[in-house]
Amino acid sequence: MGHMTDRFLRVVRANLNDVLDEIEEIEEQGGLRAKLEEMLQGADDGKPDESYERRETRGPRSEDEKTLQDYYANLEVSYGADMETVKKSYRRLMQKYHPDRFSGDPEMQELATELTQELTRAYEAIQNHRGST
Repeated sequence: MGHMTDRFLRVVRANLNDVLDEIEEIEEQGGLRAKLEEMLQGADDGKPDESYERRETRGPRSEDEKTLQDYYANLEVSYGADMETVKKSYRRLMQKYHPDRFSGDPEMQELATELTQELTRAYEAIQNHRGST
């Protein structure tokens, strides 16, 4: 089970930079307290504050982009990584989690099979996306 915990931690680390960027952006805009006060100021009269612009920090993303970002995270690389990096990570993860490595434990072998299928889907989706851009 240690392998799965390690994998989980690597996936979290792969997406940590996005979260840190969002926090930095909020801090540059005066912090969370300033944002809340700005929002509440418009709520006092029942009308939205005209100076407040509602927006996503990264902008709206289509459902395809969300899935693609998930695929990068599944391969434990940052979103938009080059194909060489993606391929290296895919091969490393496939070698580490290949079902044949868990032939003595049917439950772990089944989990490894599901995981490698997801890794393959992720790799192929990124390959297709990179080939079409």
